[in-house]
Amino acid sequence: MANYITTGVITTIFSVTTGEMKDVNGDVFSYSDATLATRGILLDLGERVICVSDGFMVDSVCSLEDIDAQGLADYNESNSLTALFVKQKLQTYNCCASKQGQLSIDSRAAGDDVCEKQLSDAILMTNLIDSICGIVPEGEAIGGKQATYQTIVTSSVGSKSVAITIGTASYSFLSATATAVDFATDIADNINALYPDSYPYFAEASGANVIISGSSFDEDNGTAITLATTNGTFTSYDPLSLEGGTELILQGENAITNNDIQIILDKLNKLCKIKCTEIFA
Repeated sequence: MANYITTGVITTIFSVTTGEMKDVNGDVFSYSDATLATRGILLDLGERVICVSDGFMVDSVCSLEDIDAQGLADYNESNSLTALFVKQKLQTYNCCASKQGQLSIDSRAAGDDVCEKQLSDAILMTNLIDSICGIVPEGEAIGGKQATYQTIVTSSVGSKSVAITIGTASYSFLSATATAVDFATDIADNINALYPDSYPYFAEASGANVIISGSSFDEDNGTAITLATTNGTFTSYDPLSLEGGTELILQGENAITNNDIQIILDKLNKLCKIKCTEIFA
């Protein structure tokens, strides 16, 4: 049986290098990849992976955590109102509220009549922070998996002429790398150098593996890939296309609208009268 690329999730872990996974068709396979430890990959239960299968056993296992995370980050980068953005703002405002409370105590001890205003501001800030703590703004990408393809490379000493085509995107470059690991890294770097301004594809190297990804989730499924090089090899598996992408999932409507979130953040900003350099003093 010919080898093919498949994706799935880890269902059982026997050791750092062995376990079981369930593929996209629901079939359970054992996996064994001695290079997982040398690549510093520690798989978790439920983690999504891409690997090579012969229908009975899988190997060349690579985690897709970084690819999926990068895809969601890329989708959200044009929208400043994200859960991460809100979290970072609230962390600063929480420090500011604490500082206001401290100043109120200090003012009261000194007999200063502004302490009550400082205390009320601190309480209001705390309540506003609590009202949107942990919220995910409507329309933020919160789920979905990128369509991917994996290849394993080898390298010989000497300059290598590389030609890669992904859909209508063409990559052509020379690589002077001597080892498979360095060659894989160079390939990923050259693909990423043209992302996203020139082409909507990016890549990640993991040992001698190169994982190529689209940036449109399930819309990239079936995008054809061709790989060629001199003084080295690409090990190609069926199907020769990006696969395994799932539909993008967006956060639905919240009780607090995105406009309400921004109003609360603006109010917190006005209440935080302390200089930024003093908040963490």
